[in-house]
Amino acid sequence: MKKFFFILITLFLFLLSGVCYSEDSVFCGLHFADSLKGCVAGINGTVYLTKDGGLTWKSLSWDSKDTLTDVYVIDEKEAWILSDNGIIFHIKEEGRTWSSYNSRFSSMKSLYFPDKNNGWACGGSGVILHTSDGGALWEKQKSGTDKNLLKIHFTDLNNGWILEENRLLHTADGGKNWEILNIDTSDYINNIFFVDSKKGWAAGNKGTILHTVDGGRSWEKLNVVSDNLYAISFVDKETGWITGDDGTVLHTIDGGENWTSQKTGREKLIRASFVDKNRGWIMGHEGTILHTSDGGITWKTQNSGTSKELRGIHFTDSLNGWAAGSCFGIEGGTILHTSDGGLTWELQNTRPTEKYNEKLVGIYFTDKNTGWIAGFEGTLLHTSDGGKNWVKQNLGTDEDLMEVYFTDPLNGWIVGGRWDGGKILHTDNGGISWKNQISSLPEALMGIYFTDKENGWAVGFDGIIIHTEDGGNTWKKQYEYKKEWLTSVYFTDKYKGCVTGVDGTILRTTDGGLTWAMQKKDCMPAEVVFTDEKNGWIAGARKNQDGKLLGIILHTTDGGINWEYQKEDIEEPLREIYFTDSNTGWACGGTSGYTEAQFNLHNDGSGIIVYTSDGGITWETVFKNLKPRKKQ
Repeated sequence: MKKFFFILITLFLFLLSGVCYSEDSVFCGLHFADSLKGCVAGINGTVYLTKDGGLTWKSLSWDSKDTLTDVYVIDEKEAWILSDNGIIFHIKEEGRTWSSYNSRFSSMKSLYFPDKNNGWACGGSGVILHTSDGGALWEKQKSGTDKNLLKIHFTDLNNGWILEENRLLHTADGGKNWEILNIDTSDYINNIFFVDSKKGWAAGNKGTILHTVDGGRSWEKLNVVSDNLYAISFVDKETGWITGDDGTVLHTIDGGENWTSQKTGREKLIRASFVDKNRGWIMGHEGTILHTSDGGITWKTQNSGTSKELRGIHFTDSLNGWAAGSCFGIEGGTILHTSDGGLTWELQNTRPTEKYNEKLVGIYFTDKNTGWIAGFEGTLLHTSDGGKNWVKQNLGTDEDLMEVYFTDPLNGWIVGGRWDGGKILHTDNGGISWKNQISSLPEALMGIYFTDKENGWAVGFDGIIIHTEDGGNTWKKQYEYKKEWLTSVYFTDKYKGCVTGVDGTILRTTDGGLTWAMQKKDCMPAEVVFTDEKNGWIAGARKNQDGKLLGIILHTTDGGINWEYQKEDIEEPLREIYFTDSNTGWACGGTSGYTEAQFNLHNDGSGIIVYTSDGGITWETVFKNLKPRKKQ
């Protein structure tokens, strides 16, 4: 029975949540020419261009399926992209046209252009390539080594450096001659950056930060952190940033004499590109792109990382809201917060000393400071400061927790289950302690709703609806429809309510659940919400002709008697929906167009948040992931 249940819940969650993998970085290259024009590039020929500072990104449509290792943006019309197998792409006219040069060298890693005409590329077996005519011709320069060359940087047309494991190659004549300079450290070096012909930086594993004032001939070691460090970006001799493991961001404004932490999230941060003292971008191993316009004091998420679909969303008012999610097969969950109604989102899951394999699903806030997020394997996170800090509460269970709901600041319930049937937990002291309530169900529960602290309903697998009139001390079965798994429940008062099922079932009652009327829609409803007894919405998914799951939103104006499609063919399946009033609502989800029979070799999860301010007449995408192209 347990094995069968595991198969069922796995298939169910695949339908609503997708699948993903994260063995390598999704995006390997990031560069901005100025505060507006930038590019990211990565696996399977994935390229995104922006001309508004990352607010919107345009995918480049072309034939390449290469792994793209580096990118350099010249201006609003021109960029260079390097592939691992030695092809150098020249992007023109904002991506409308492009050309390529096949160097026929493998393992090419880094690219740099100090001006429009002069550029260098380097990679495996000591290969250095140079162009002086804007890429029309590339010539091989003699490096004097057959080892892999990892990173290249020039400060002008003459002075350049290339990282070769723990040594440097240096030229003072534009690459005609290269000399080898040793770096006196046993720790692995990941990156270099020079601000002029003398002053430069190196960063590497175990918190290694090295500084030179003589062009790399000697180095001073600084002890700042212990995390592995990967990216360096300076805008002048004094102001710079270094990023690394576990969301590490280090900032200096005095040329490295002092460093302050601007830590954000927990993702490995592998790229950084700053254009001035205030504006910059950092990129994570999983595809996260963060932007600052105040020198790193605050960071806004422009792409949440391609491995995190969003499964829960909740707002306390029209401005303050949270979304949470994660992906199967990858560690860590995502928590996003907005204070401007969803126009911008910031990552909040910053617990540097703790690592959890979080599968975050349900979210609820009783006010703008106090909230809970539930997840798999007994995960319950709690915040009392609006998400600035999250603490994991020990519930004494490893059951999967699917939804959390509060009727007031003191009384709340959580439902879920896995091996031991339907799980219900209750608190009457604001989450200080949680006690088990007996559901007497053999299968998991997916949704719960209370109209007051006494009257509530819960739904789940085996198509069962249970009801309580005493705050959950006793639960009684009200309805059973074994053909379908029920996903959510919502009541506008203790008589009128709706329940959704994964195979298109919508149940409606007007007598507190004594009787239920059924209708079917050709979709997979995931969540139902009402703002009054007449107006309600359902978010979910529906297969298109290619078998991909796309998002849908249904709307009723007569209390659920009739449901009509309000929005169809949303680019990602939707998992949850929430309204603060009859006009203002949000829905979230994402699985990157996943099909039931499709398993890709790289990250393929993705998140999306859509927003309406007119009751659903129009829906606007306010947050989504940049998705890597799929391996063919």
